[in-house]
Amino acid sequence: MAWNVSLTEFAKEKLKLVPAKRRLQTITKIQDRLSQKPLPDGKATRKLEGVKTPDGHSVYRLRSGDYRILYLILSNQQVYVLDVVPRDELEEAIERLA
Repeated sequence: MAWNVSLTEFAKEKLKLVPAKRRLQTITKIQDRLSQKPLPDGKATRKLEGVKTPDGHSVYRLRSGDYRILYLILSNQQVYVLDVVPRDELEEAIERLA
């Protein structure tokens, strides 16, 4: 069953900052992985422990090369991409969400 994937405006702007070659890889990862299997598998995809949105949704992380895709999974087969960050800026991005 396919999931509906949407990017926030913030995530769209951050994606524009990703170098072109990596951007294509990241977009492909978002389209392929998140639309088919957004649930954590313990490897490339995992739930960020202790990180929730103000309305109580858990935040998940998907690896894509040197970038990390932060997203929410909603019960109605909906995935919202919140942010796309370089690996070394992940902690700062998590702090912004908390």
